[in-house]
Amino acid sequence: MANEIVKNENVEVTIIDEVKNQIDYNAKIGEDVIGLTIKCKRIKDDKKGIDFNSVKGMLFIPVYELNKKGDPVYRGDHNRWMDVHFTKVAFKGVPNECDVHSPEDLTTGTLYVRLKGIQTPSKYVVTKDEDGKDVYPEIWVKNSIVGFVPYTPDKSVFEYHKPEKVIEYDEETGEITEDDPETQTFTDGE
Repeated sequence: MANEIVKNENVEVTIIDEVKNQIDYNAKIGEDVIGLTIKCKRIKDDKKGIDFNSVKGMLFIPVYELNKKGDPVYRGDHNRWMDVHFTKVAFKGVPNECDVHSPEDLTTGTLYVRLKGIQTPSKYVVTKDEDGKDVYPEIWVKNSIVGFVPYTPDKSVFEYHKPEKVIEYDEETGEITEDDPETQTFTDGE
């Protein structure tokens, strides 16, 4: 039998036959919540007299580069920051306990969105528009924002940590040197 599940109950072994590999075509995959790492920067446009919150999100994505012929060449999967845009209804339905209700409320942190409410590119490739300007891939949040957690540093970075001794081995001379960071003195710039 190809697909068997063996169930062990005390000493008896029961074999259950005919487990079918079924695909749930009605699965609620879009309901899964993901955490989108974002960073925000306040941009001031003096010419237009406006300021706004620029939001960038990070994706681990296949990266392509255009060769001289204009064909995409795969360069591996990498983390890439991309502009995040929001539809007018993106923040409708945000739970009341969530403190963000517009892009202006966001800071650097993690934005939680249901998969069905976010649109991301399948690959990262910079193309050119008709004027020859670079066009970068973008992330769109359409709806289904469920929460936001602002970035805060880990409290351990504020605690004293005893420096480790540095032991170096010189292969040419066979000499072993040991530096004790507690007794080292540093000058500005080190």
